[in-house]
Formats: sequence, structure tokens, C-alpha cells
Amino acid sequence: MPGLIQYLDGPLSAHQRTVAVDLDRAGPQRVCSKLNRAAIEARLNGSFHAYRDGLAAHDSHNEHNVILKRCNGSKETLHNRGRPRDFDLRGGLLSWDTANGTEANPQEPGGKEERRSLFFAHLTNYDPRTRSRHTWALPRLSVSGGESEFPLPPSIWGYSTHTTNTVFWIATRTLSGSVVRTTSVYAAPVR
Repeated sequence: MPGLIQYLDGPLSAHQRTVAVDLDRAGPQRVCSKLNRAAIEARLNGSFHAYRDGLAAHDSHNEHNVILKRCNGSKETLHNRGRPRDFDLRGGLLSWDTANGTEANPQEPGGKEERRSLFFAHLTNYDPRTRSRHTWALPRLSVSGGESEFPLPPSIWGYSTHTTNTVFWIATRTLSGSVVRTTSVYAAPVR
């Protein structure tokens, strides 16, 4: 299985994470009534929920598996190792990762899976139409700076996203206080 390829190293450009607007679609996007709550959750907490075009995704109650719901009421459970986050539904695909997010100064790791994600995490891309899934191991990198008086050990911090043909991992590299200053971008083709 091919791995992620480092694409770019450099400073982080600040942007607001918002839902992309489809300029070809007239009027506001309709939300399926069965998934109305899921659409609201996705707006309020985009790291752990996603909604788009009649599909909703979130982590299960055990915080491991991924639940994919459709407007017709069907539900699919996708088995997963680690706590899924950074759900992204676009281009007919779903992606998520099991890393530690972009938080510069996380609280003391609590559970076994949270500690595990400091060392082993992955990025997954899933096609709901074909039910095909691809997974990539995420790179473990040193992060410099931050508010900690001790150097941070190599770990897996960042977030993921995708287009219709490529997945991306945006890895945290340097911090200034609690602000992410530079990142490394990794990419892999979706097959």
C-alpha cells in the first residue's frame, strides 16, 4: 500500500474552516429531515461530525467506530481503530483520521486510545457508493515550540481533508505559544 508523500513544508496560512459553497446550486442546500440533527451537530462540532448531501457521519458511542447515516434511514457502521476525528464529507467521499488534532497544548492524555494516537494514527478515505476503503499510516514528527517547558516528543498532531482524488494530512510542525505556526502537508491519491 503506497504511503503518504510529503508535499509541502512551510508556514501555515490562517483560514476559517467553513462549509464550501456550491456555486452551481441555486438556493440554500436542503437538509433531509431525518438527518436535521446531524446537520446541526456538523455545524457546531466539525471535528467529530459531518453532513453533506443526505449523508451524515460521526463517531459511535464507544468513540471507535464510524457511523454513516443516509436520508433513507439506513445506517452503516465502519469498524475503526482509534478515535475518529476530522470527518470530511465532500465529492461523494468520507475521510477521517485518528490523530490528536491541532490542539497545541492538549490536556493530559486520558485513555489508552488517546495515548496510542500520539504514536500510531491513520487517515482513512471511504467511498459510500462502492464501500471501498483506503487507509494510510500518518507520519510521527517532532513538534517544536509551544508553551511546554519540555520539548515535545515525536507524535502525530494535525488534521486531514480530501478532494475527489487526493487525501491530505496537514501535520503540525512548529508552535508559537498555543498557535500553530508551520505545518507539513502530505498527500496521497485516492484510488
